[in-house]
Amino acid sequence: MGTKAVATRSGVVIRDYRELESFAAALFVAKGMSAEDAATLARVLVWADLRGTASHGVSRVQRYMEMIAAGELDTRARVAVEEKGPSLLLMRASKAAGPISMTAMAEVAAERADRYGSCIGIVSLTTHTGAIGFYGEWLAKRGFASIIAASGPPMMAYHGARIPSLSTSPIAMAVPRGDSPLILDMATSVVSMQRLLQAKQGEAVLEPGWALDEDGNPTTDAARASIAMPLGGAKGSGLSLMIECLTGLMAGTPILAATIGPSSDGRHRQNGLMVVIKVAALCDPADYARDIEQLAGIIKLLKPREGFDEILLPGERGARVSAKNRREGVPVSGATWTSLAAQAESLGVALPAPL
Repeated sequence: MGTKAVATRSGVVIRDYRELESFAAALFVAKGMSAEDAATLARVLVWADLRGTASHGVSRVQRYMEMIAAGELDTRARVAVEEKGPSLLLMRASKAAGPISMTAMAEVAAERADRYGSCIGIVSLTTHTGAIGFYGEWLAKRGFASIIAASGPPMMAYHGARIPSLSTSPIAMAVPRGDSPLILDMATSVVSMQRLLQAKQGEAVLEPGWALDEDGNPTTDAARASIAMPLGGAKGSGLSLMIECLTGLMAGTPILAATIGPSSDGRHRQNGLMVVIKVAALCDPADYARDIEQLAGIIKLLKPREGFDEILLPGERGARVSAKNRREGVPVSGATWTSLAAQAESLGVALPAPL
């Protein structure tokens, strides 16, 4: 490959993000995935890296490869959409990679919302959905507002509990705003499990209130951290539980009840929810564009308190980082680069060579 990577003390920088996408896609093609699906998966991963969310970027490749080897992710899965109503859809993902099934749902839901004004879609039995803000941005740039959420296996403690009893269920909301949509993308945990793993690898520092050890005790020792903590205590755990109810329970494929306790098979699976609204079906697009700019402008003019340089809108930080990384290159940590190098060697895929 013609990719160029610049070595740094903490890893490498890939000069052109599109080359990183091509490299990641080639790894999945080597595992039997179609070129189209592999490109979709790689695009979602690199989107996260571009925006500075490395926990959901190409650092996930190793875990995805482990899921393929364990039979938890089917590289050849074909999703099937069942119509439960004109704008109510249920997708049977059949263990397809989460970014593939969620992208497919976004495309179908956008078509239905364009026709009927709105659409609700539930994705059943997919795998790790990636950075779900990606789908919100994709929809917002096409004139749709959205609420997106995902549920999965227990990795987070319920408020007051000592064991993993909830998913870190992410939720994203996005609305159109020209070329800069407002995008809220957050986990219901204080930090993601991947962030805890990065702390174990020395790439992040744990703060109090982020994690419990395996015995359910609070810890800031990265080596002992194994259970994520809910964001806002009861608020985060309640939100995660409701996401499980609105995804797996609605689809008839619940996760938590089957995985908490000694009877759990330990297999990875996720469900997703996508609510899509056509903005133009509710209000005049010109009026909306004026109102969203007015609101954004007012928020940006708020006086920052001590310790803050400026007020940021949802998704603004990520958009700035993305613009910078598109110009200057995408940083990849040393641990992730080492992992990618091992995958490339085992699969016979050319690794980008440092300059």
